[in-house]
Amino acid sequence: MSVVELPQDHQRQYQFRRLQRSVQKMETALARQKESIETFREAIDLLGSEMTSLRSNLVKLDQNLGKIKINKLRKSSLELAKIMEPVAV
Repeated sequence: MSVVELPQDHQRQYQFRRLQRSVQKMETALARQKESIETFREAIDLLGSEMTSLRSNLVKLDQNLGKIKINKLRKSSLELAKIMEPVAV
């Protein structure tokens, strides 16, 4: 009977070692995944702050564009064109 028990015991040890290796691989993969998630979250936070800054700059630009007098720009460009016309010829 002891001869029969040895292979079963050996098989259990082999299965246990195999299970240990699988658990170690899973723990390693989870640790890598955790690092990747942390890096991703940091990148998302940075993107969020950049988008907030961009939004505030766009709001300022929109407000300042409303202050520009288009008619005045047209007159100025026509005046500049008249000045530049003799020089260009």
